[in-house]
Amino acid sequence: MKTFKQLKEDLRDWFGKGPKGDWREIGSDGEVGDDCAREEGEPKPKCMSKEKRESLTTQERAAAVRAKRRHDPNANRSGKPINVSNYGKGKISEEEIIQEKNVPTSPEKWSQAKTLAKSKFKVYPSAYANGWAAKKYKAMGGGWRTG
Repeated sequence: MKTFKQLKEDLRDWFGKGPKGDWREIGSDGEVGDDCAREEGEPKPKCMSKEKRESLTTQERAAAVRAKRRHDPNANRSGKPINVSNYGKGKISEEEIIQEKNVPTSPEKWSQAKTLAKSKFKVYPSAYANGWAAKKYKAMGGGWRTG
């Protein structure tokens, strides 16, 4: 039987400039670039938080970018993102990965917020669209509970 720790996370941490935030694009040489966004004609971006960037060497970051582009080569592909792990080189075991499932206290309001986000953003789901939807949901009076 597996036991899991409960995580307390906040989108402000993710979008902020703290260690879990400050997400930046990583280049094929492993160097840190600008915000996680892709210009027309650029290859698929690999983005990492400040904390993750600092835990990997330049060569490991470059390997993560190569793995991302190998698993998701079409930069103009639409649809659900293909996530590729940074952990391949024995960095962390599957047993250590902890997932917390938050559920909305008002599913109707959350559905409305997601619908608004889908109409506002070109790519959904995305971190920015989900962050915007969560902010809108909170403004509507919604909340979250761990399920």
